[in-house]
Parts: sequence; C-alpha cells; structure tokens
Amino acid sequence: MTAVSAQALPQADPSELLRVRGLTTRFHLHKKAVTAVDGISFDLKRGEVVAIVGESGCGKSITAFSIMGLLSPPGRVDSGEILFEGRNLAKLSREEMRDIQGNRISMIFQEPLTSLNPLLTIGFQLDEPIRAHLKLGKAAARERSLEMLRKVGMPRPEAVHASYPHELSGGMRQRVMIAMALSCNPSLLIADEPTTALDVTIQAQILELMKDLRNELQMTIVLITHDLGVVAEMADRVIVMYGGQIVEQGDTFSLFRNPSHPYTQGLLNSTPNIHELKDKLEPIKGTVPPLTNMPHGCRFHPRCPHAFEKCVSAAPGWVDLHDDHQMRCWLPEKKERSLHEHG
Repeated sequence: MTAVSAQALPQADPSELLRVRGLTTRFHLHKKAVTAVDGISFDLKRGEVVAIVGESGCGKSITAFSIMGLLSPPGRVDSGEILFEGRNLAKLSREEMRDIQGNRISMIFQEPLTSLNPLLTIGFQLDEPIRAHLKLGKAAARERSLEMLRKVGMPRPEAVHASYPHELSGGMRQRVMIAMALSCNPSLLIADEPTTALDVTIQAQILELMKDLRNELQMTIVLITHDLGVVAEMADRVIVMYGGQIVEQGDTFSLFRNPSHPYTQGLLNSTPNIHELKDKLEPIKGTVPPLTNMPHGCRFHPRCPHAFEKCVSAAPGWVDLHDDHQMRCWLPEKKERSLHEHG
C-alpha cells in the first residue's frame, strides 16, 4: 500500500490486489449531496493486512461498503476508481458485483447477530453462498460448510450447522461469520470492527484465528477498527481517516513510532499504554464535525492544538515523511519556514 494522489497513476504492480483512486462517496438527500468519503486513494498489496482507523463518523465503514458495492440509495460512489484484480468495481452492474461479493471479496460485519438471518439455520446461511459461487451440490456444500466451521475452531460443527443464530454465543456467531466470509476462498477480506461486540478473551481468540487464517491462506485483509491495540497486533500498514479523508498512512512500526499528523498523535495519546505511566489519558478536544458542515481548509483544524492561519484557509496536500509514510498537514511547511527565518 502506498499513498498517492488521485492524479498519480503508476503502472500496475503484479503484487497489487486493490487500487483505489480518488474515491468519492456521497449521500444525495433532498437535492443536497453530503460527502462521506472525499477523494481517497490507496493501494493494497496481496497478502498484507491494512488497518483503517479513526473515530466514528470518519468514513471507515463507508469506504468498505463502497468497495463491496453494498451502498444503498441515497448513497453512491460519485467518482473515482476501485480497481480490484484489474476490474473497476465502481463501473460494474449489481449482477456483476454479486459474482464478486462473498466470492472474491468477503466482509465480516460488526455485529453478527444483526448480520445473520434469525429465521434460518446457520447451515442454510453457510450452504447457500457456497452453492451459488462454487457451484456445488447440496451434500458437497454442507461438507464445505462443516469444513469451514472446523477451520475456525468451532466445537461440534454438526450441531452448530443445525442451530439458529440466537442459540449461539457472540463469539460463536463471529466465528460463523468468519467461516462464511472465507468459505469461497476470497482474495480480499474486509473486517469491520470484528471484535467490538466481544469480551476481551473472545477478542483475543478471534484475532489469533484471523492471523492464523491469513498466514495459512495468504489472504489480504482490510481491518476497520478504532482499537489501536488491535492495529499494533494485526496490521502491516495503517490508514488514518478523519472527516472522510485520509490524513496519514504508513507502515505500522513507522506510524506508531513517529506519529506525525496531530490527529494521529491525539489518537495515540488517548489510548492506554502499559509502557507509560499516566495519571490520566489525553482525549482529543471537541467532536468529529458533521458531514453536512465540514470545516474549510484542514478539516481537523478546529480541534488541532497546532493550527495556524493557513490551516483555516487552505486544504493541505500530501507530505512525504520517510519510507512510504505520508500525511496531509501544513505543519512541516510551517516548521521549515520557521527554520529558514531563524537561520
């Protein structure tokens, strides 16, 4: 994954699985368009885990739904490209996307109880997409479902196959969702807050399971989360979003060691750290702006402790830091100007 502008279109990389360029997603309400994702661009290489982080309302899940083709009116991708294995998903029909959804790209949703149909057995919900995408008969699809339940460490898979969602615990339902997402051998797995609704012990088990399956299947994962501990545990690279835009991205080690955007610094300062003794955490002041009233200039400037005049009047461009680590911020320019002025 590399940060790029929407205009920069390098030659295709054979290791590249997904290329997003200038993705803009809007909700068209009462003759007014509200922008939820604003011109974001990034690359995703085969076999890596990329985390998308940020507060609620920053555009993480809408980015995932845009890639998956799961937006419902009034939401739609208004511009940009989503190139997956060379095909622009933004231009495909609903019928063409159905061949990709759950097959080449799968998604684990935040709350499995609301994602599973309460009126159908787990087995039915596992078997149907397998039959549709892999063209297997009833018996073969059932055996594939049981195989996937065993792969995700589900005890008594035959009994689970015959159960209804409400008969399972939260951790078991999440394992079912992972089994369902992996059943057709996708190239890309999008996990939207996959451990949020689970207790700490089950969270650790699910994350360990995802790591094992990623290593075994050489699968690419987009992990959407607000939990920076999960990011440090799982991700190779990190995308930080704020106000529908990407504000910083880079490899996990570099970004955690040298967070450069004030928003990223705020996220890390508000997270508990066992290696640092703090009397209290330092929350980011203020709240995420509503989509209908985004600030001019840098969208973070009303909450930024380092904001100055230019932050209010002009939107910052990308700044290359080092080793594939970039951010959108005016501070480097301000520091450089200050050094020049003071000799």
